[in-house]
Amino acid sequence: IPQLIAEFSQDMMAAIAPNGHWMVTATQDRDRQQSQLQVWNLHHLQPFKPAFRFVAPACFQVVALDSRHMVVLSHQVDGSSLSCITGIKIELFTRRGNGLGSLKLPIPLRQVMRTPKPYQLLALEPGFPESVL
Repeated sequence: IPQLIAEFSQDMMAAIAPNGHWMVTATQDRDRQQSQLQVWNLHHLQPFKPAFRFVAPACFQVVALDSRHMVVLSHQVDGSSLSCITGIKIELFTRRGNGLGSLKLPIPLRQVMRTPKPYQLLALEPGFPESVL
């Protein structure tokens, strides 16, 4: 039976762990400088509230990698104009919000998703529909 998990007063994004035990949601703050991430325990349905909250840089996507880890994807922009996306930053977190490291790539990406191979991601490059990274 479908169950209402949460209601948000603004746009949000979500990713569910492959094992289905938890979900991470991300909402942007008003000035779009940070994202509020909330980890939800889907295994215990009552009471249903976020198990943990933490703040990360403004992200455009979150991906649950496995039963314990997620990546937060943020755009990197041209420092002089702040209008041109020059790449992305991939930050690895535990589901408890502990940062484990980051990677900056000089390529803007979109539609990043996990693959059946552990810790391998697949992405598309905007403007180049034939490119898969």
